[in-house]
This record gives sequence, C-alpha cells and structure tokens, in this order.
Amino acid sequence: MIDDLYALTPEEFVPQRSELAKAAKAAGDKSAAAVIIGLRRPTVGAWLVNTLVRHHGEQVEALFDLAASLRAAQDELDGDQLRQLTTQRGQLVAAMARQARGLAHELGRTVSSGVVEEVEQTLRAALADPAAADEVRAGRLVTGLSYSGLGGFGGLGAGEGALGAPAQNPTSLVHEIRGK
Repeated sequence: MIDDLYALTPEEFVPQRSELAKAAKAAGDKSAAAVIIGLRRPTVGAWLVNTLVRHHGEQVEALFDLAASLRAAQDELDGDQLRQLTTQRGQLVAAMARQARGLAHELGRTVSSGVVEEVEQTLRAALADPAAADEVRAGRLVTGLSYSGLGGFGGLGAGEGALGAPAQNPTSLVHEIRGK
C-alpha cells in the first residue's frame, strides 16, 4: 500500500493518501490512519528517483555495485583503479540523470534542470553512503539526498531519510573520528 502511494506523482499523492487514511479510519484502524496521513508527499526530484528505481532497478543496482568497487579501491589505496572508477561514476550518474529526465517525459512530465540536479545529488549520495543507497533502493524518498564529501565513501552527510527522519549528525561523527 505505501509502496503504491510512493509510486504516484506528487500531485496524485495527497488525494490518494487522504483516501487511504479515510478507508483505514472507516475500517476502525485509527492508528493506521494516523500513520498514513503522516506520510510526506515527495518532491518532484524524490518522486523521479523513486520512479527510476521502479522502472530501471537493475541499472540502479549497477550504480550500487560501482559504489562497492569504489570503496574497495579506496580501501586498497589503488589510485589507478580509483581514478578509473571515479570517471565511470561521473558518466553513470550523468547517464542515469538523463534517463530519469527521459522517463519523466515518457510519463508526460517535464522536469526542470533543478530537478535533474536533485536526482544527480541523490544518486551521488547513494553512491557515497550505503544507508542512503538503502533509502533510494526502498523507493520511498520524500526529498532528495545530498552528500557533503566528508570521509570518502563511508556514510557522512546523507540528507533526510525516506520517511523524513534526519540522518546521523555529521558533526557528531567528526567528533567520534577525532576521538572527542
């Protein structure tokens, strides 16, 4: 049910969410109705990433495979492989962003360059942070993710979670790393 809701366009989301909450309440499940009504509508960029996952999941998984290779190259301090994979990462993210724009067009939607940039930032965050990759993979993003670039590929700087929960505070992680 929730997956179906996040498969809708942002414009379709709110009316359908209201209908689902109303049906849950009518069935006597007030707690489910409260959970449903609390679900946040995705931004256009988040919707587009969710849609990309649903329509081209195998390509999104290929992106995550590349992320694992990048982490391995970094762990091994393999500069040549890291440079090659970094170039591949840039090409793949750009290609997937173009694919997302094309997908939006196929679905009758024109998206701005700002929305495409949000898609790119979200994909970069998913490459850098396995937790962000899991959020993208779930297909329930409500807002785009971003990555600050701290700490290589380890998990600092991911933005808000799929259901609106903030990610771990990057400042506290920096203090942990420094031993403070």
